[in-house]
Amino acid sequence: MGMSISQWFEDFQHHRDEGSRLRTVRGRGTSMRLFLECIGDKPLAEVTIADLRRFQTWLLRDPKRGASSANSHIRNLGRVFSEAVDEGHLADHPLKALRKLRIPKRRVEVYSRDEAGRILAACDRVRQRPGGQCWKTRFLLAICCGLRRGEVMAAKVADIDFERKEIWVRESPETRETWWFGVKDYEDRKVPLSETLERFLTQRIAELPERHPYLCLTPRRYQRCQRLRAEGLWSEDLSLEPDQNFDKPMQRIFRLAGIDRRRRSFHAFRALCITSWLADGLPPQEVQALAGHSDVTTTMRYYAAVGHDHVRRAAESSEKILQYFQKGFLELTRPKDSLLT
Repeated sequence: MGMSISQWFEDFQHHRDEGSRLRTVRGRGTSMRLFLECIGDKPLAEVTIADLRRFQTWLLRDPKRGASSANSHIRNLGRVFSEAVDEGHLADHPLKALRKLRIPKRRVEVYSRDEAGRILAACDRVRQRPGGQCWKTRFLLAICCGLRRGEVMAAKVADIDFERKEIWVRESPETRETWWFGVKDYEDRKVPLSETLERFLTQRIAELPERHPYLCLTPRRYQRCQRLRAEGLWSEDLSLEPDQNFDKPMQRIFRLAGIDRRRRSFHAFRALCITSWLADGLPPQEVQALAGHSDVTTTMRYYAAVGHDHVRRAAESSEKILQYFQKGFLELTRPKDSLLT
């Protein structure tokens, strides 16, 4: 009997995964753990496309996972099985004929500048409560720099380059003071530090305790995270979401700002930033780099959301065409009132 899937994966990690980024290694490990949970630790040579299809279906049973997440887990296993084919442990690549799950294209939700202003003002109303100013920092990093939620929570004082007016979004190693964080799509990048944001962050840092590394964690939450690490209770999920009480206070701020329940989303701040860059004339390739998109087609999706009045402006454009016809040669052949009837 040949080696099992887990035995092959252990060998793969020790001899073939060297040089891969930590986020890649951890992501692949999570995907393999889920795969084994789904189909069991069967002999590697018996893995077929049917097992991968079963894995796809199994992943989608979790309401927290969508098609995009399922495709990512399947993709993470690709190299593991490619190497197995090359080594002669598998006759055929089980992913070769597997179709990716179709991801429905959703409308990009974007806050207007007025809505974002009301939300920031609501942060001032809760400033006296623990975390009020912390929430304003979180929102501003998404609005001004286009950071994702996880990137905001991982932002550190050391990531700010005040001299160059830049903020680094990059992989963070595990140290005594900080925990590991890996950037999505694996690309470190720089985002702009505007003058107003610089003044705000300078004041924010001055209010933090000495040697407090994280911009968007309260000292109390940071101390709790450090206790969990010391007690061996830390997890990868906590590395990505160290504030486990994120949604409830955010919803309270949204309510104070009068934001419709159906439109409450942290990602809409990032979308406001990206659409503003595009509306101000930055080329899509530059916006792609700033936003950290792996593919420019993702960036282009935001073009449709540039301005809430794009449907009205399109209607005005169409009306100009009709007015041209009405004033031009067609009115010579038909009565004006019957032109459009």
